[in-house]
Amino acid sequence: MALAARARQLLPYVNFLVATTALAFQTTVLYPWHVQLDTAFHNLKGEQAEILKGYHNAKLRRFSQLEARMEGLERRMQNCAVTSLIASRSGLGVLRQLLGQRTMTHSDAHTPPKNTAHEY
Repeated sequence: MALAARARQLLPYVNFLVATTALAFQTTVLYPWHVQLDTAFHNLKGEQAEILKGYHNAKLRRFSQLEARMEGLERRMQNCAVTSLIASRSGLGVLRQLLGQRTMTHSDAHTPPKNTAHEY
């Protein structure tokens, strides 16, 4: 029991020594390390924001290029449609002149003209 009484007397001093050592370790080692990590984290966050901004701008440029290509294709398709419409109307006019202004029916399209000779 004599040891237990002595331990009870020394326990507050040991507790104070451990707490003081822990506080000194936190303020001299951990806090500066925390500040260093915090600075590195903010730098990394800024770099990531720049990279994401560059990626976003590259995506916007790519979308603009694709949109320009699609507009060009649409213009070409419209020009082709107009050209083919003009060609089909002019071709129909020539065909009507050849057939003597009569209207073509489905059966006329598959039968040859009456006065033609076929050479084989």
